[in-house]
Amino acid sequence: MFGRMLRSLMLNPPVDDEIDEISRFRIPQNAAFLTPPGPFAPTYARSRSVQRTETRDGVQYAIMRRLDGHPDIHDYLWDRAGADIPRECCWVIRAKAAFANPQTNIIFAAARGTHGLRVRLSEEHAARFPDCELEPSSEQGGFRWVSSRLNLDQDRAILALAYADSKFVVT
Repeated sequence: MFGRMLRSLMLNPPVDDEIDEISRFRIPQNAAFLTPPGPFAPTYARSRSVQRTETRDGVQYAIMRRLDGHPDIHDYLWDRAGADIPRECCWVIRAKAAFANPQTNIIFAAARGTHGLRVRLSEEHAARFPDCELEPSSEQGGFRWVSSRLNLDQDRAILALAYADSKFVVT
């Protein structure tokens, strides 16, 4: 109850706080991604992106849940570079387009602004892509967050490795 009241005082109150599923991702493997916490932003499976429908003048409209960033980067992550990643991995985490493994809850990729991706790779896999920038202070348990600049073939390979890495929980 106190949390709901506190959220109601924020500048951007949740549109639909019962959909927020951030708690499932609060595991040590996601600490580098979820820090700092920042203001409230919803977390939900991509399949739940339609909040409700409305009919106006005989036309039905879908009212979408909050998703920050440019639609082109969402399309690039989920449907182009990530075309071979299972659809149940598509999430909106803190209002950002992302991939998370549904079995381990490890977040392994996310859209970054309008021109890049953040991808969680093992140290071994990250070393295979020297042109990707390593994010400072992102090392955690043999994994690093790297930044990619939208090279489709490279990003497909990186995402496939990141998905494979996300299947194993290393503590």
